[in-house]
Amino acid sequence: MQTRNSYEMMVAKYIVLIYLVIGRNIGIADGAPLRPDYNTGKDAEVSYPDWMSNLHDDMSLADLSIPGTHHTMTFDGHGGPLAQCQSWTLNTQLAAGIRFLDIRCRHFYDVLTIHNGVYYQHVTIMGVLHTVTTFLEDHLHEVVLMRVKKEHTEYGNRSMEDLFREAIGQFHSKFFWTTNSMPNLGEARGKIVILDDFADGRVGVKYSDAEIADNWEVPALLPIELDAKWKSVRNNVNKASEDRSNRMFLTYTSGSSNRVFAYAVADRINSKLFEFINSNPGKKKLGTVVMDFPGGILVEKIILSNNFLTHDNKTLDQIM
Repeated sequence: MQTRNSYEMMVAKYIVLIYLVIGRNIGIADGAPLRPDYNTGKDAEVSYPDWMSNLHDDMSLADLSIPGTHHTMTFDGHGGPLAQCQSWTLNTQLAAGIRFLDIRCRHFYDVLTIHNGVYYQHVTIMGVLHTVTTFLEDHLHEVVLMRVKKEHTEYGNRSMEDLFREAIGQFHSKFFWTTNSMPNLGEARGKIVILDDFADGRVGVKYSDAEIADNWEVPALLPIELDAKWKSVRNNVNKASEDRSNRMFLTYTSGSSNRVFAYAVADRINSKLFEFINSNPGKKKLGTVVMDFPGGILVEKIILSNNFLTHDNKTLDQIM
């Protein structure tokens, strides 16, 4: 009896220790918190479906501040909190102003299914492309950057490159930028700009040519781990702001591990990014910032850090 009680006490102590080390990391959304920087609810609370229409055509996409989402299609929670990185649907993301999508494709018997690791997100690349091209049909001045990456194990004899080309071939060619040069905004309006992370730049702008900060592994919610993650984010955003080349900067605020869920990292890092942007109002080029569970106001602040056109002395609020 004494041995059993001792064992149960030992287990209880380990549970408490794990809770303290990992943090409150149990469910995806207890009450669906809504903050300016962090949102696990379904409503984005902001709407910027046409924000790119107020930017100069001759601006390079690399010179913009662009809000994006990491593992974009995980909003339905397939795989639970271990796999979920978003709560807004793809349509909601686009309407809120998200313009970078992180799309992970698994080749499964000649179909490109969307995954986060082993977890199938119950959609294929065709569903993603249909949603985005429908949005662009209604918002002709917008541009959507789409990182396309291989995910999980492959089954089938055809190449992912062949299958992806076949998929985009089902839509009008006007919707796609598939050359490996970085376009300016005027060239890319109304298009999906493919950031090719699977075919070495043969089907779009080569993803690895960007300056990328994606230190995604956060082993625990300890100050030393979170500080290291935040420093990688801050440093790359600062480099983007100072850069005068045509190189794209991609900064991932997202992080997780087998002990830490994505929303727990977003809860902490998004707030630091929000404070950083508020404290540096003069920064006009943040690069592309890729987030988990972004709050609507954080998305808005990234959008509004761009150099917008003005019309007849109207304020930015009036033209947006």
